[in-house]
Amino acid sequence: TVRSNSRMKSATQNNEKESTTNDNGSSTDEAESEGNNSEKEEENEEVEDMEVENSMECKLSLNSYKIRFVKGSEDYLYRRQALKRAKECHPVVANRLHSRFQSWLSDWVKSNVTGDQEGRCRDWLLGKVE
Repeated sequence: TVRSNSRMKSATQNNEKESTTNDNGSSTDEAESEGNNSEKEEENEEVEDMEVENSMECKLSLNSYKIRFVKGSEDYLYRRQALKRAKECHPVVANRLHSRFQSWLSDWVKSNVTGDQEGRCRDWLLGKVE
């Protein structure tokens, strides 16, 4: 999870508290967030494993309040080592899906196709049609 936070200081009577406002508009006090330090550490490790570029631009029409995104601006999020991991596990996933499909196909052929039809189809696929 990637979040961009903006920090604001709010002064109270005798002590100062730090309040964090997230992109979704929710805010947490420093005292509440101390219990979540382990979650923040895990989140920081996840963020370090990612490349993020936030350069999306948009224009707001003041007359109609319509938002238009600027052509050529974009957001970019890439998890490092994702391509390497995908290449490593792709053969396993592809073989599993292939075997599941072949199993389903053989069951379907047994229940829906006669031996004669299967033979004619095999001959047609091999080019043995007159």
